Amino acid sequence: MKKITILILLFLPFLAEAQLFKIYDIDSTNYPELKAKYIAVDEKGRQIHNFEQKDITLQENGDTTKINSLQNSVNQRPTQLSIVLTIDVSGSMGESKMNLAKDAARTIVTLTPLEYSEIAITTFDYKNYLNLDFTRNEEKLNKTINKIDDKAGGTDYNYGFTKPNAGALYVAQNGLYKRIVIFLTDGLSEGNTKEIIEYATLHNITVYCISVGINMPDILREISQQTNGDYHSNITSSYEAVDIYANILLKEQNCSYGTISWTATKKYEADTTTITIKAEHKSCIIEGSTQYQTKTNMLVD
Repeated sequence: MKKITILILLFLPFLAEAQLFKIYDIDSTNYPELKAKYIAVDEKGRQIHNFEQKDITLQENGDTTKINSLQNSVNQRPTQLSIVLTIDVSGSMGESKMNLAKDAARTIVTLTPLEYSEIAITTFDYKNYLNLDFTRNEEKLNKTINKIDDKAGGTDYNYGFTKPNAGALYVAQNGLYKRIVIFLTDGLSEGNTKEIIEYATLHNITVYCISVGINMPDILREISQQTNGDYHSNITSSYEAVDIYANILLKEQNCSYGTISWTATKKYEADTTTITIKAEHKSCIIEGSTQYQTKTNMLVD
């Protein structure tokens, strides 16, 4: 008999005109019958809950599949957030890493329903900089992100987190809602781990750390874990960064998810299957893509 192992590689959100369709957690238990979770967001960062099955087209490696069932997410108000986006602007960031950081930051701005939540932007090297204090103004946020550039300085985590007047936690403590810091760096630095964790704990701040091109430093791993956040290590592409930032936001907003099931088009023919999905909503097309890997092994009874 044939044994099929499905390995989920990465779900890659496709952002077009500020819209998003994420398909993830693919369940292959009954392959070729597959099912997965999905979240769809419109151009205003509002989750979409009213698809009909006829609105959605799903393809595997370019071939249209049969959608067997669709269950919409539950319409509920997202958790209000005060998000601080903190970006390392030390000299080592360079153009490609800076573009990655900007793409990820713009994702948060795009997907956050700013009628409920607020965002601030800080940067740091061996100092810290308040690029924009908490605001609900999407245009200001995007303009601020676009202007961020790397500097010639080194990296100092203490300035990135706690030092006045623009450490991430220093700014986050003034947030009106649930306080979240997303801290991105490509550099190594010492820091006062105990002080940073105590500061975050005192002000109820959850910290997510993202390391670009390096393994996660122990200090940042500990800060993330001790503040009920998470960390993501050695990110090398904008796709990865965008995906991670979107996941953080959707998790913290406590978004519900829908489910979709379908039949795989061709069994065993490719090591990697690319799924593309298109959904029509109010005359607009929202798209997303993901991949899973199929391996075929021959077993003898």
